[in-house]
Amino acid sequence: MSPQDDRFLIIDDHALVRRMVRAILLELGNVTVDEATGGADGLARLTQAAEAGKPYCTVFLDWSMPEMNGYDVLLAIRAVPRHAATAVIMLTAEADDTNIVKAMEAGATAYITKPFKPETITEKLAAIVSWRRKQSGSV
Repeated sequence: MSPQDDRFLIIDDHALVRRMVRAILLELGNVTVDEATGGADGLARLTQAAEAGKPYCTVFLDWSMPEMNGYDVLLAIRAVPRHAATAVIMLTAEADDTNIVKAMEAGATAYITKPFKPETITEKLAAIVSWRRKQSGSV
């Protein structure tokens, strides 16, 4: 992981899922992991982090949440140009192909269905880091 790949935000209304993802991410080493229990809170945290000059590299986002669903959060993230480099990994029980296509077309970086294996998360993150390095020319 490089310095720009060390800040994560988990947006999920289920505490157990947040704890599981947090534990997987902390295994990566020197990382910061923040949590939000819903979409509005998650968007506020994204804005605060960006304004502080410490944007999140990756957001893990549940689809089914009360108040504001993950798809609407994804649309809101992608509507803000300063979040363009933020990877958004949908981490959800919504396994319907229609929802997967819908999320990917809306700008999701990856889609993981629950239940998930820890290695699935680390594999997706490795692919994102590799893609970022190619984009920046530092392969």
